[in-house]
Formats: sequence, structure tokens, C-alpha cells
Amino acid sequence: DFASFVSFHGFDSVDPYELLFVDPSYAFAAPIYKSGATFWWAPSGTNTTFMITLAVYSPDGSSLLGYVACSGGDSGMMLSLYRAAIHLGAPFIRIYLKHRIAEGKEDHLRFAERKGKSITPRPVGRLIWVHGASVGEALSVLPLIESLLQMDELLHVLLTTGTVSSAELMADRLPNRAFHQYVPVDRINYVRRFLGHWKPDMALWVESEFWPNLILETQKRGTPMILVNGRISPKSFAGWKRARTIISRLLQNFELCLGQTREDAERLRQLGAKSYKCVGNLKFSVPPLPAQT
Repeated sequence: DFASFVSFHGFDSVDPYELLFVDPSYAFAAPIYKSGATFWWAPSGTNTTFMITLAVYSPDGSSLLGYVACSGGDSGMMLSLYRAAIHLGAPFIRIYLKHRIAEGKEDHLRFAERKGKSITPRPVGRLIWVHGASVGEALSVLPLIESLLQMDELLHVLLTTGTVSSAELMADRLPNRAFHQYVPVDRINYVRRFLGHWKPDMALWVESEFWPNLILETQKRGTPMILVNGRISPKSFAGWKRARTIISRLLQNFELCLGQTREDAERLRQLGAKSYKCVGNLKFSVPPLPAQT
């Protein structure tokens, strides 16, 4: 029952699932008690009541549309709040992205890809999706992409990154049957559009860029995911330990987490990876860049 998780006021004409993209599978079954504009949730089987209230305004900030309340102390609550914040912050995200385009940090000719759109058709047959943040991650995974394509002559590989420099480099370095797209911004409608178009058979994530909506939506589609060349620096490890329930919820979606070092594999284990190994650093397999003449 959706009402057992989150209560809305003022959204009678809108499907609340699509409005805030709150996934009820993350919630405990518990009633919500309303007092004015504040909603209280007493989780079943506990003696503690938690409360978080979000006021929702129109994009121009001129009118109050209603209130959203969700509660609890687990990763589900925090991920649901993340999804809500990403959706409600859409006007600010658009301004930020326009600023990046103006600074040359986004590819204005291919910007639709950041919204999950593509003019490139999905190739027929098996498709493996590989995601890395930027140049270093993309270069490190090139030998793996080449090996995968050699093992299956009908396979295609989609590589996504988020930077213009990595896209330019991959245009010259990717082998046949591999191609590049920009990763979508982590808004759920962009992510669903991206996944709906490409329908990957497997996803390989490189190093340590964990976008919650991309991970959760990929898992919902039943697409197996593997973390390759996983890296958790001491600084990142200290930060993730303060948000252990969130990173654990994300890492548990990976069938296997492969660390660069034994220390990385151990940190992944401590943060919640259900299966982990150390197989070395892929960057040692990368051939040197061609000399500029």
C-alpha cells in the first residue's frame, strides 16, 4: 500500500510514483500519521518514530504544491530522498548543465545523450555496457573490451563516460563493434530512457563511480552487473563508512566486485560487497598512447 510509505497532500491529479520516483520496495510497512503539514511514521516493530517532511514548490518557487513525508533510518529512506531531491532539483540541474555547455565541459552536439536519448540504433545481438567516469577509466578497460569482442564475434560493446575528453579519445581508440555514448544524468526518467533503448545484457562498472539510479534501475531490469578494477581510496572509504547503509545497498546489486588491490577488495567487502576478489589493476595492461607527430 503506497499510503503506508509516503503521504501526499495536493497531488490528486498526479501519479505519485512517477512524480517523486519513490520505490515502495525500500520501505517498511507502517502507517503515517498526519498533523498539519507534518507526517509521522512509526515503523512496525519499533518504539521509535521518525519524521522527515519535504515541502514541494513549483519550478519557479511561486507556489506551494504540497508536502512529501518519508521516514525511517535505513538505506531505503536515504535513496528515496536522493531520488526525490534529484527530481525536485530538475530546474537547478538544467541550469548547471547549461553552464557546463557554455564552458565547453559538455558536448552540445551530443547533449541529448545526457538525457538518455540516442540517434544510434541498438545493434542486433548481445550487448555489454561498460561504464567509466572519464579518460583514465576508459583507457584502463580497453584491453578488456578487445578481449570480450575477440571471444564473441557477434558481441557489441557500449562504452559510456561523462566527459568530452574521454569521448574524443575513444572515437580513435575503440575497436570495431564497440562504440561510445555519454552516460545519462542520474535522473530516473533519463536513466529509464537510456536503459529502455540499449537493453544491455550485462553491465560492467569501472572503478568507483556509483550512480544510485543507474545501478538500481539496471538491477530492476535483471541485468547482471560486475564492478571491474574497483578502487576505494582511504579517503573514499572513510566517507563511505559514514554512509555504509547506502553504499552497501548499491554494492549488493553487483554479482562480483573486482578490486585493483587486496586493500581495495577488503574495503569493498567491508562496505557490503557480497562477492569480491583482487585480480590486479587493468591499467597495467593498457598500451601507450600513440605519439603525436
